[in-house]
Amino acid sequence: MLIDYTGQLRDTPPDLGALEFTATGDNITLGEIMHPEAPFAAGTYPVSVSLRNNGTVALTSFTLNWTLNGADQTPINWTGNLPVTSTTEVTLGSLLFEETTEYSFTVASSLPNGNLDIDTSDDSVGVTDIYTSLGGTYTLGGTNPDFATFVESRDALRYGGIYDAVTFNVANGTYEESFQVYPVTGAGPDQRITYQAASGDSTQVILSRVGSGVGNYTIRLEGADYYTFRNFTLNVDGQSNGILVYLRDGAEHNLFEGNIYNGVSLATTSEFFSLIYSETGNSINSNNDFNTFRNSIFNDGSYGVHLLGWSTGNNAERGTVIENNVFNNQWRWGLYLYRQIDAVMAFNRVSSNSSNSDYRGLRLFNIYNDSRVHDNIIDAPRGYGIYIEYSDGYGPRFKVYNNFIKVGGTSTAFGFRIDYSYNTDFYHNNVLVTSTNQTSVGAAYIFFNYNNQ
Repeated sequence: MLIDYTGQLRDTPPDLGALEFTATGDNITLGEIMHPEAPFAAGTYPVSVSLRNNGTVALTSFTLNWTLNGADQTPINWTGNLPVTSTTEVTLGSLLFEETTEYSFTVASSLPNGNLDIDTSDDSVGVTDIYTSLGGTYTLGGTNPDFATFVESRDALRYGGIYDAVTFNVANGTYEESFQVYPVTGAGPDQRITYQAASGDSTQVILSRVGSGVGNYTIRLEGADYYTFRNFTLNVDGQSNGILVYLRDGAEHNLFEGNIYNGVSLATTSEFFSLIYSETGNSINSNNDFNTFRNSIFNDGSYGVHLLGWSTGNNAERGTVIENNVFNNQWRWGLYLYRQIDAVMAFNRVSSNSSNSDYRGLRLFNIYNDSRVHDNIIDAPRGYGIYIEYSDGYGPRFKVYNNFIKVGGTSTAFGFRIDYSYNTDFYHNNVLVTSTNQTSVGAAYIFFNYNNQ
């Protein structure tokens, strides 16, 4: 009904019953709790709450009950004169905000003009996840740390930001956490966020994922930039999923070094058992550019590295560096890079005991411009050492050099397979084929290429 029984136009939403009416009496509507906005340094700051007189008479008194981190504080008994529809801001107090501490507040109003509030639905507000900004070095785990868990430190970064470079020195131990990180206000090339083993021993600080199912991870970077993860062991719990590091939505300029990645030992081609994983995004902004993986050991899994850029040519992912790593016993392929510009894969050792007939040490698809594959040692049980498809060094030429490839087994065995690729330089590579197969073997299988040398 658009009108009540007297013919008056009804409100939206309408009042209960057949008669539209206007309530009379005292009514406080609380607004927002004002506190220092991130990023802010530790120190003393005022905290206040805004409110509005939504009653039908002027407010001359009311009470505000409030809490800090769940603890009741001294009530505020306000007196004055607040006309109808007017707003005011009431100071709760000047509070000391300290580093590494989470703050939360609640405020509830009561007794406007000493009476009951005619509408209690708007008489309380709250705010959580307030942190000061971080800068410098902190401890994580162990005895009396600044942060007990990775997730606690993540929340402080996410909600408080940083004012200087931040380092978390992580105590020896096993941390059973799925650790998802986000963009941090203040992070940049001169203000990185570093998580590292305090002992420098990657075997002593273990981050082990809990839970199962597709989409799980041990560390996930959700558009997060300028992070460093150094000297950890990353494990996966169970065999329903095996992703250790998941990059997505434009995670850029991140460094992973000195780590041990222990995946699932399982005969599977599923990408969800990749040790390092990213998926094709939905725009150029979803590319995970300028990430580096070095000086690490990758054990088991379906892929050691599985990185997919968004599109081809200049819209591909940029600046990936994979260097000086050891890849052991990945079942499908050692590394799979797709749609990459200016990528570097150098000084890696790739070997496997896989029974996969389509094994490839390195599979490179849509690799462009000044990308370089050099000084790698690849020991393939069968299949292909380096498989390059639809790649083009159309700017600075793509270069493949100084690699040593051995391929064994009893079936197909080629050091290189190069399909539909252009403007690429191959030089000073060595290939040893020990397969007993007599027909489908050779140093290189080359199909429909142009301007390679």
